[in-house]
Amino acid sequence: MRYTDIKIDFLPLYENLDPRVLSIFDVSHWQHIEEDKYAKVIDITVPNSNKPIRNYYKKNAINNFNSVNLNINCKTSNCTEVELIDLPDGLYEITVTADGGFTQTKKYFRTVLLELEFDKILLNFNIECEDTTKENKDNFLNFLLYLKNIEAHTRYDNICAAQSYYEMCQKLINKFKKCKNCF
Repeated sequence: MRYTDIKIDFLPLYENLDPRVLSIFDVSHWQHIEEDKYAKVIDITVPNSNKPIRNYYKKNAINNFNSVNLNINCKTSNCTEVELIDLPDGLYEITVTADGGFTQTKKYFRTVLLELEFDKILLNFNIECEDTTKENKDNFLNFLLYLKNIEAHTRYDNICAAQSYYEMCQKLINKFKKCKNCF
């Protein structure tokens, strides 16, 4: 294999619903960079920031990031705050780089906090209840459809549309929370 056959790739783990952790699974084809002497780093730009935070990146592993190593707890590099807080929902830009100029950048629109709010609402929803209106059922289905739209639009770099669908999900959550006899 040639030096140019190296392919850096990774997947954000969508199924990780721990609001304090962002998990990135390395699925790269490292070829000759198998030795640990080559530097591998990940730069993550969190929502509402334009400054990427750099961390070391382990090949062929799940890399976990939190509010401490993403400098969300405090904004200085010598942060001693160790209590993990929830990571914000929104657009994350993630770049993995290895020595030799190999790099891959992806965008990930995190919706974990939104999904956990929806879970709480679902726990009180009985779809078999005869008092459940068609509108409420439709709103639940719309919420799920909007979530899938966020993922799809992010994959195809249509971030404005993804943000719009996120806002529509938030409106539905607020509507569900205000409704007293919906379930």
